[in-house]
This record gives sequence, structure tokens and C-alpha cells, in this order.
Amino acid sequence: MWNYIKRMLSSLLGHKKDNAPISNTLTFNWVFTIILSFMLRLHKGGVSSLQRALGIDPSHYCSMDDVFRSGVIDLQSMRNSWIDVITTEMTPYEVDGRLVFTGDGVLQPKEGRRQPGVTRHHKDSGTQTKPSSFHGIHAGCINILTKTNNGNLCATPLTAELMDGLAPTANWKNSKKPHANRTLELQEITRASEITNRLQHYGIYLTDKASMCQDCFRELDALNATSEYKLSMIVPAKKDCTVYEKPVIDPHKRGRHPLKGDPFKVMDWAKNPDGQINAPIFAYGKTHNAKYKTGCFLWGKGYYREFRFVAVDLCDGRGVFVLVCTDTDFDPVSIVQLYCYRFLCEEAFKQYKTVFHGLDMHFWSKSHPWNSFVAPKGTAHVLESVEDPEAQEHILKTVDAMERYLQFAIMAQGIAQRIASEQEIGGTIHRFTSKRSKNAVKVSEEDICNYLSAHLSLLLAKYSDDELIQFIRGKQSVEDAETAFNLL
Repeated sequence: MWNYIKRMLSSLLGHKKDNAPISNTLTFNWVFTIILSFMLRLHKGGVSSLQRALGIDPSHYCSMDDVFRSGVIDLQSMRNSWIDVITTEMTPYEVDGRLVFTGDGVLQPKEGRRQPGVTRHHKDSGTQTKPSSFHGIHAGCINILTKTNNGNLCATPLTAELMDGLAPTANWKNSKKPHANRTLELQEITRASEITNRLQHYGIYLTDKASMCQDCFRELDALNATSEYKLSMIVPAKKDCTVYEKPVIDPHKRGRHPLKGDPFKVMDWAKNPDGQINAPIFAYGKTHNAKYKTGCFLWGKGYYREFRFVAVDLCDGRGVFVLVCTDTDFDPVSIVQLYCYRFLCEEAFKQYKTVFHGLDMHFWSKSHPWNSFVAPKGTAHVLESVEDPEAQEHILKTVDAMERYLQFAIMAQGIAQRIASEQEIGGTIHRFTSKRSKNAVKVSEEDICNYLSAHLSLLLAKYSDDELIQFIRGKQSVEDAETAFNLL
């Protein structure tokens, strides 16, 4: 396991290669230590919890904190390297020659008065476990579906970045977020298109009904018009969605031809049993004797773009739901099966938040104006008052530190997920697994982290001659290290 972690991170960070995200050995050693700490920690104390996870001496706290704030690590280059490593080390899932991506936003409550990106959010789910509104950060994540050794699918995280509360920074000098003044949905679509172009592969993007708007579809059309590798999108239709029949054009009639036909509610069409087809559909881990119907209609007032609509009833008590695909030639059964895989990204988010604590950072800047959280409606954004270039630079560095924290946690989760996919059919970590069956054992990222924590002292002793182990041992407090790992 240790050799695999070292090999994967070395190929990712590549400090001895040209055009590498990290150019010097010291920074590489610290980044390696931080990512390993993400896989070991049990607390949510930000950088200090990463320090305690490996028993690093408190005198090295500033050195570890500087790794997040330093400009030595090129964030975009590191993201691109991570995408290349994941698509090389793991097997991407393809449908009709297209890679499958999922995207969504993750909310985390925060009360930082001088922390960038902290805004007021309203509850948009049907559960009562969340407050009606809260203050926090909103991070957008893009995942790719990959195959494990025994054929199961999982959502492997590729990128995570702040996508809300930073609109004024889009026009600042040296800003690395030119799209910060756009909505979360538009930023995610742009990022997914950039990933497909980097991988030089066609893609399918699965997202939620918030992207069922003209702005998102127009943005997707504009990106596809300038890209060789097209990106299709599958979203659920809203219940009050109105669509139009294709217009009947009479070539002998004078005047302008109609742009649309007769309108109707898509749910009325979906609940009408006429035209339904019975077919077995694999969804949510099992095969359903489902009923579906499909059709191509126009949607969007003044837009009137043609989409493929698929109404499906899995006959499991969920009722009828409608999916929309921008590719009118795509198979309707594949549309349903693909969108049902979107729940995998929710599982990945749960591991990201509860196991790796990827959103529990506490970076702030004294150059950031005091956020009162009680400003009247219509008040300008708190960052609009920042006009000093030096203060803007300090805030941008804090944003970069937060996004490096997000990305390091993404990398730790991806490495644990890769190891778990190899151990899924057996191995030596059965006693840490919680999901067993007669034929296979399903191992999660949490199981890998538990195993690594339990055997870390043995790994440190077995590979004591390794230069990275020696670096970690050299930074440890002897008293804390013996307490944490019971080193011999």
C-alpha cells in the first residue's frame, strides 16, 4: 500500500519532471505529508488537525500552512495532473464512446467573518435535518465514473473549487477565477467542458434540475461550437415544464414559418399511458421491469431548441419522472440508466465531507472586510469595497489556499478509492469492512483510511529507509509521535 501511494503521488506531483506542478523536493515532501494526513485524521481542526494526524511538531505549523498559501504550487497545473493520473490509473466508464461526468455543489456551514466565499444559503432539499438558512461556503465538484476491478462503478472526484460568494474577484488583477461572477451551474458546465477537451474525448454530463434553464443550455451550445470534443447533458425536467410540438411547415404558405407547434405540459404527456414501452432497466443496483416513453420536443420560450425527453416509471413506488437529454440521437434506456448512476456522486460527497473533511478549512485574511451577515437586501457585496490592490492580492491568496485545501482532500479521496477498488475482491482488510456478501466484499475509502491508521506504525517501521518516511519522522515531535502511533 505504501509503495502504491508513493508511486501515485510521485506521478501526480512529479517534482523532478518538466512542467510539473511542484518544482522542488521540499514542497513535494510537505504536499505528500499533507495528503497522507488527510487519510489519517479524525478531527475537523483544519491545518492543525492535519498536523496532529502524523504527530508533526507544532513548530512546523507555519511551514505546513505556507504550503497552502504559497504560490509555488500551480493550482491549475495540479488539477490537470490529477485528471491525467486518474484516467491512467483507473478505468473510466464509457457509453457509446463517451466519458460520464457528474457535477453538483456541496455546502458547508461557516461563520468566518473574514473568510472569502462565506455567504447566506437557503435550504433547497426536502429534509428537516438542515436549517432553513445558514451561512457557509459553496464548492462545486466534478466527478468521473470509473470501473472497479469487479465491474462496479464509482464516482471518482476530479476537481473541487469555490463557486459562490466571489463575484467581485472576477475583475481583480491577477484573479484566477474569471468566471466567479457567473452562477454555479454555468461554472460547472464550463469546467466539465474543459475536462473533456483535456482528455480529448466526448463526454456526458449528469446534473440536477437547477441546470434546466436556457442559460445553461446556451452556454453548453457555445462551448460545443468552439470545441472538437462535444459534451452532452442529461438533467431531470421540472414538473411545470412546458414543451412544444415540432412546427408543421407548409412550403406553399407565404410569410414566416412558425418556430414551434402546440404547447403542452410535459408531465401530462408523461402520465399518459399511450406509447409506453415495457423494458428491463438496470437502475439503483438492480433490474426493474420499467415502463418508459420517449419523444423529441422543443423547449424554451424564445429558444425552441430540440431535446429528447424520456418519461420512465421504474414501478418501484417512485412514480413517473422525466429526463431531458441534449443529444436527440441518444438511446432512451441508456439515458435512464446513466442518470440513475448520479447517486454515486452523493456517496462520494459523503465520504469527502465525513471521512476526509475536505470542507473544514479555516483560512481567513485580515484584508477581507468584516462580514456582518445582516446587511439589508440590495446592499453591495462585501468585497466590492476592496479597492486596494495589495488587499485584493491577499484575499486572492486566501482563496487559493482554500482551493488547494479542497484539491488536496480530493486527491486523498481518489487515492483511497483506487486502493479500495483493488481490495474489493479480497485482501487483508476484511475486518475493517462493513459491507459483506457471499461472493465479494465492498471496501470503501473509510475502510482504507481505518486500515492505514491502524497499521501506520508498521509502515513507518518497515519503510524506515524511505526518504519520505525520514522526512516525516524528522518533523515529528517524539512525544506526540509515540503517543499517536506507539512507535518502537
